[in-house]
Amino acid sequence: MTNFDDIKKSKFFEKADVIVYAFVLLLIVALFSVFIWGANEETMTGISVSATENGNTVVIFTYEFETDKITIAGEWEDRIAVTETDDELEVKFFFGDEYNLLTIAKKEKTAVMTEATCSFHHDCTKFPPITDGSGVIICIPHGLTVYGVGDADYQPNVG
Repeated sequence: MTNFDDIKKSKFFEKADVIVYAFVLLLIVALFSVFIWGANEETMTGISVSATENGNTVVIFTYEFETDKITIAGEWEDRIAVTETDDELEVKFFFGDEYNLLTIAKKEKTAVMTEATCSFHHDCTKFPPITDGSGVIICIPHGLTVYGVGDADYQPNVG
């Protein structure tokens, strides 16, 4: 009998095959669990807003959750209006007759663009809320970038 005949008469799965497949399956489940459920939650310490005008990007507004501190860049003081309550902060950025309204929830440590008059579609209001240091909201017509400050600390620029 040849080796070919031995292969034809053998079982489709041998015990060793089943053990290898079970090990690979367990490895996949373990890695999936680590990456999905074992991810660290990034803590967000604040919100930062930058604007790009004439090719220059400048941080124009910051808010720190722990100290409840608001900082507005000097040249932007007359173009930013802040309305504050116990639970939230509404920040309106003016660009001539147009504006963007950013709402910051203090207790939840989130920020979302709630209103904008920048374009027909108001794309910046469709971004998901910023909940960690890697979150970002971008308004391209106004050159406005809102990002979370924290562990990931991702700071993109427009322009």
